[in-house]
Amino acid sequence: MSKSLHQPWYMKKGYTDESLSQPLNQSIKIDPLNFTNFYASDHQIQSMFLFAVAVAGKPSRITAEKINGLLDDIEVDQRDEYAPDRIRRMGPLEYLIYLEHEPFIEMIKERKLGKYNTWLKLWRFFNDQPRYYTIPEFLHSASIKDLEQIPGVKYKTSRFFVLHSRSNANCVPLDTHILRFLRDRGVPCVPNVTPGSQRIYLGLEKIAVEALKSLGYSTLAKADLETWKSYSNGFRQFFREGDSTPEMV
Repeated sequence: MSKSLHQPWYMKKGYTDESLSQPLNQSIKIDPLNFTNFYASDHQIQSMFLFAVAVAGKPSRITAEKINGLLDDIEVDQRDEYAPDRIRRMGPLEYLIYLEHEPFIEMIKERKLGKYNTWLKLWRFFNDQPRYYTIPEFLHSASIKDLEQIPGVKYKTSRFFVLHSRSNANCVPLDTHILRFLRDRGVPCVPNVTPGSQRIYLGLEKIAVEALKSLGYSTLAKADLETWKSYSNGFRQFFREGDSTPEMV
């Protein structure tokens, strides 16, 4: 096996093999054009989180290819003939956190994901934090505030992950396409990059949520994804005169 086996994080924290009941080789690959999954399995939610962390500030298609390569690497390790059954049943994030820090960062570097210090801090976060739930349970239920305690997860990343993994999400990541979308609707003082100020971010987010809802898509995630597709394809979306734009309060 390419990575040395040792006692995994969940055994250290008192979990049993029964807590990892997902079968190996689920459909966990990332498609940035069809990223939304409100019914993600425990394994799928982990691959979605890995992509959300990796894609911040990076091209989505290239990042998806890198994450899918990482998922392939993990599966190769898990299918090793000497791998115990508990290793085979881990989701991708569980497996990465289970590794010692050196093989962990080697796998991240192998796929050229960058932000290596941040990835290592993320690994330490999941290993060091006392917790009474599994990683999948955390990802399925953590609040935006809880997610933002993880190194590498800020305003945009937390909202991107929640928006596309939970049907009741009422948030939006202020990515470049959303900022352009707001400017095209005549919203004043919209910056070209994601604002670092929480006050400004929350104010613009409130406007963006209402503006996306006004497009009439079935979900907020669908509206965000279709808006991204429009701008990423080089088509500048214009809206009819008279369309209402929420005001910042």
